[in-house]
Amino acid sequence: MPEANLHVYVVWLPVLARMSPEALTGASRSAARRLADPRVRHFVDSEARLGELYAPILRLPEGAVAWDVYFLFRPEGRWEKAPPAPDFWMHQLFVASPEQRLEARRFAAEVEKLLVAVKK
Repeated sequence: MPEANLHVYVVWLPVLARMSPEALTGASRSAARRLADPRVRHFVDSEARLGELYAPILRLPEGAVAWDVYFLFRPEGRWEKAPPAPDFWMHQLFVASPEQRLEARRFAAEVEKLLVAVKK
C-alpha cells in the first residue's frame, strides 16, 4: 500500500453456513496477523447487517447479501442515514454483474486512479 493516508477496512460476515461468532472472530484474527499493517482494520459483523444494507445499493437480487465485495471510496464519502455507495466496486459473487467480477489488475488500476485523484 503506497499511501500513508490510505485505509483498508475488512468486514467479516458469517455468510457461508452462517459461521458461529467464535469461528468468525477466529478467522478475522488469523487474517489480521497476515495483514499486519496499521492501515488495515478488521471488523466482525456477526449478523451480516452490512452485507444486507449494501445488497440493494449494489442492486443485488432480493434476499442476497453483499459479501466477497471490494469497495473503493473517496475520502469525502460519509455514512449519513444510509451507507454511501462505493465509487468503485468489484465482487466474487454469482448473483452480481459479470462486468464487475473481481479482476486484480483492474481493481489495482482503479486504486491507483483514486489515489492520484485524491492527491490533487
